[in-house]
Amino acid sequence: MLGTVSPARFIRIAEESGLIVEIGDWVLEKGCKQLERWHQSFTRGLPNDFSDMAPTKTIIEIGTGLGMEVIAEGVETEEQAEFLMSEGCNHAKGYFYGKPMPANEFEKFWKAWANDRGNA
Repeated sequence: MLGTVSPARFIRIAEESGLIVEIGDWVLEKGCKQLERWHQSFTRGLPNDFSDMAPTKTIIEIGTGLGMEVIAEGVETEEQAEFLMSEGCNHAKGYFYGKPMPANEFEKFWKAWANDRGNA
């Protein structure tokens, strides 16, 4: 057992063993999954739960203040969508807008949507 390993030593060992790419992929996957659970956790109680409203407003303010596009994840109701947009959230996704679908179905959906708007 190595015990506590410094980042510099860990990275060197991972590179020397040829595992650095696999470790990087694993870290990226876990980080993205955790991030998704946090967006979803903040939108769940909107717009009525103050414990969800306060951090959501703060995140939107920080993002827009830094000139970033803010995307809300897990929007399930019209009320949530309206609250987020009124607070300055640029984009949102979730069941309110559409259920997950395979790529080939999405392509058909997108083409039909664009045709309806004359953008095809």
